[in-house]
Amino acid sequence: MNRFEIAGLTVDMDPHMSMLKNRARHYANHKAGEADITIPYREEWYREKSKLHPTLTFEENEYVWSGEEFYLKLLLFRGFMLHASAVVYDGNAYLFSAPSGTGKSTHT
Repeated sequence: MNRFEIAGLTVDMDPHMSMLKNRARHYANHKAGEADITIPYREEWYREKSKLHPTLTFEENEYVWSGEEFYLKLLLFRGFMLHASAVVYDGNAYLFSAPSGTGKSTHT
């Protein structure tokens, strides 16, 4: 397993496809000890998801469903995933959440 630090948590996972590998490599960490979150590689499960969601490639399914597992486990650490954009003003962060394509990044 490879080790990463994401949202202040130590995460063990073994990405196989380039989409997840490339995005995860920026969070590589070699911290010793027990991981806070472990995301096992589930090739057969990703293949089943690919059949259920044929518009997604196998690579995209690995990325999406590994992410979902992380987001669910993140709840155990009083965290959650929010699709948003943010600005910092006067030392405070302000988040803008809206559906994809709305223009959150354009406005921040």
